[in-house]
Amino acid sequence: IGGMEDSDDRNLVKIFPNPCRNYVTIEASALYQISIYTPDGRLMLTHKMRNPTETLDLTGFYTGIYIVHFSGAGIRFVKKLAVGI
Repeated sequence: IGGMEDSDDRNLVKIFPNPCRNYVTIEASALYQISIYTPDGRLMLTHKMRNPTETLDLTGFYTGIYIVHFSGAGIRFVKKLAVGI
């Protein structure tokens, strides 16, 4: 099981466009549980992937950097997402 920062699985996930405006697309090699947090730890969105490519609606997110947590099948890792920048 990889750690939060050193899992090779994070390279199998693409987030685009990054930076984004109102929508972001996530492509993944597995179906993950996704949680998006502000840098101060406030949960903004949770989503369970049902398809390898999904688009998330981020309308209403303030401009800034967000932390995207991916988890599933004993794997956990994070990526950063810029909104409105």
